[in-house]
Amino acid sequence: MDTRVDFDKDIHDEQVLTCPRCGGNNLHHGDVTVFERTREDGPATVVSVGHRSNNGNPSDRRDGVVIRFTCENACDPFELTVTQHKGWTLLAWREI
Repeated sequence: MDTRVDFDKDIHDEQVLTCPRCGGNNLHHGDVTVFERTREDGPATVVSVGHRSNNGNPSDRRDGVVIRFTCENACDPFELTVTQHKGWTLLAWREI
């Protein structure tokens, strides 16, 4: 699976997420998990909205957000991760 986040930019001037498995643009987001640290490298407080367990903080040292997705083209589910690194905000797909 390609971990880069791509967009279909040809839909009504919007940037629509595309599936990292098949490239389709009919995705549905589900569970959302947020990891918050009061200090760098400290323990994370985890808040999860949904019914599934999470796979862990996508960031080794900072806060993170994980959003579970499914694709209408019957691809296996996957997650979008939002992490911080030295002032950058990084987006990536990851396997479940």
